[in-house]
Amino acid sequence: MWKEFSLVCLMLSITVEATGQPVTWDFESESVDWRPRAPTVKLEHVTGSGATEDSRGYLHIHGRMQENWNYALSNSVSMRASRFYRLSAWVRIVSAGSKTPMPFLKCEFVASDCRREMGRAATTRYDAARIDLWQHLTGEFQAPEGTVSCWLALEKGTSDPTQIDAYLDDVIIEPIEQLTAISRYDLDPIPPALQKVWNVHPRLYLNAERIVEFRSAIRTTHAGLWADVQVLADSAVKRGAPKYRRDDSWSGDEQLWQRSVGNAMPHLAMAYLMTGDKRYLEASKQWALASCAYPTWGYGRNDGMDLAAGHQFFGLAVVYDWCYHDLDEASSQHIRDTLIKRASAMFQAAATGKIWWHRSYLQNHLWVNACGLAAAGFALFDETEQARLWIGLA
Repeated sequence: MWKEFSLVCLMLSITVEATGQPVTWDFESESVDWRPRAPTVKLEHVTGSGATEDSRGYLHIHGRMQENWNYALSNSVSMRASRFYRLSAWVRIVSAGSKTPMPFLKCEFVASDCRREMGRAATTRYDAARIDLWQHLTGEFQAPEGTVSCWLALEKGTSDPTQIDAYLDDVIIEPIEQLTAISRYDLDPIPPALQKVWNVHPRLYLNAERIVEFRSAIRTTHAGLWADVQVLADSAVKRGAPKYRRDDSWSGDEQLWQRSVGNAMPHLAMAYLMTGDKRYLEASKQWALASCAYPTWGYGRNDGMDLAAGHQFFGLAVVYDWCYHDLDEASSQHIRDTLIKRASAMFQAAATGKIWWHRSYLQNHLWVNACGLAAAGFALFDETEQARLWIGLA
């Protein structure tokens, strides 16, 4: 950990200004401003035709890496918080070890306090099906709040031992006006099915007619299901929402104890819809506002980016939609603001490939988080345009 801290602080001391103009590492000269992550990896300037017609030089990166997450690092570059950027590079993998993942480029964000964890963004990964060919890897992102600089790395994709023989050319980090990857998810025009429920609540799973039907059904055909829901709701009323805790001693930075917070909210909201009992409404609000008040949904790089968030998106969306007409304005606003802030952050990270699960189609992490984003989107699509992107992503 101390070595990592010292490395980042050293890089901060030699920062290049790049907040307004692109910065390019074209490797045309022997002064490359990159360094190997370990002595077992060699960096060599090569003179000759590189990835593009204009290229007359590139960087050769090769060797074994026993641990760590990257092969080579750039010098530090100033970065403006909240601004959009595009990272691109030409990479050619000549060969790799049998268990070596294909690499990619990473941008590691740095705060003024270089001990503070800020997260990272990444490009697409090199395609192993086209090995020994130059490939253009790209990624777009928004620098997090608090970012003052960044550094780049050719990433291993694992901390396990690896071996690589690679070439790197024309690495560019540049400010952009908007994330182009986002436009593919925009629901424009809004689908007719959503237009029909514009300004209508509830609309997630239930509508006014179905609620009337269920109030009758819980006395007959659905009595057994209702008994189970009521037990869960009464238990949640009795114990109240848990207080925030940094560590639950078992789930680590994922803070998986928060999943139960998201899971309890639909039981409470359903109990209120079925009975009209204000105890359930007040408990729904208490659990929802507790969720909104938690300083983190997952810790460090997991904050707002994984299962703790996915479950709470779903619970908050259900409470917001099902209790819409009975929540006080301050509570509604707080829930709405929390969903907008946190769902927008997860959407952007997933849409730009920053989150590891964004293409893990057989992974429950993708299912839970996409479902949570969609529920938040359906609850808010007529109140903020960003919500339509969350639905589009799902």
